[in-house]
Amino acid sequence: MVCFSFRHDEDTIEEIRRVTQERVLERGDNHQTIHISTDKDKFIGVMESFLNRFEPCSPHVRPDDGFDVVIELDPTLASRENLETAVVGIKKYFPDLIGELPTAEQYDAAMEHALGYRPDFKHNIPDRGKNKKEDQKGQQAPAKKTRRNFEYMSVAVPSQRISVMLDKAFQNSDPETSRFYMQLKQTRRVQAKFHVTLLHRAMSKEYPELWEKYSILQKWGEDQGKPEDKVGICDVMLERVVFDDRIMAIVVRVSDEHDEWKCVNRVAHITVGTRDSTVKPKESNDLLAKWLDERRNHGGKQDQDSGSEGYPITYQQNP
Repeated sequence: MVCFSFRHDEDTIEEIRRVTQERVLERGDNHQTIHISTDKDKFIGVMESFLNRFEPCSPHVRPDDGFDVVIELDPTLASRENLETAVVGIKKYFPDLIGELPTAEQYDAAMEHALGYRPDFKHNIPDRGKNKKEDQKGQQAPAKKTRRNFEYMSVAVPSQRISVMLDKAFQNSDPETSRFYMQLKQTRRVQAKFHVTLLHRAMSKEYPELWEKYSILQKWGEDQGKPEDKVGICDVMLERVVFDDRIMAIVVRVSDEHDEWKCVNRVAHITVGTRDSTVKPKESNDLLAKWLDERRNHGGKQDQDSGSEGYPITYQQNP
């Protein structure tokens, strides 16, 4: 079983939104369910809900571990390019399914045929709200807003920044030093999103005042309708990559002018990835505690200069 996974990175989501909306609008009413000419705003909303509900493929945990192969596609590229990527990927992993790869002309012909499709029937998506009587609207009490559980306060760090830093840190390393990083990349065990945990619920009893402060900020962010629950900004300095054969983390320095954002971990860090699903991201704390204890004689744990010292970047803070 093959999974074709369209990559959705936080750094490219706006481009994905723009490209996909342009494609649907250009195709017009040539869909079974989307009828642009009748209600454009309605179906833009439908597309937006698709983006909001998107969940990335996680091939190392259930149920996605049931796929034999995961082939990544880029939604910002032309469909013609993704078609060729899909076919070449299938040929690579299942050579007996495809004899000779199609020619460029055959790819083009297949795209022309697909784009020329005209649906013989259409599905109408009902707008249930329009079936309600107008006088009922004023009688309904506003729905009570459900608050999400507050698990931790963290500083969100763009994925692209981390990827560039890691590649730079390991580009001139010997094979032994870079082996685990390459393993994480090849097995797709590098996390899709990165953050610096400031305070987790598990430590709230040890730091009740700070937990209360962060809880108030989180509730304020929700009440204000802050995008992605951003409640502030914080400088993060990426300093050093530390790893063993199970887990990799980046040592960071968290700071701000007013000393507002406190990190209670012994070593502020970003977890990069783990060897497999049996290794939990929270084990970064154990790794870095041992690294501190053994730093003088460099025993056991390895570390790699990230090359980012003196390069502070401001990131949005997400609860």
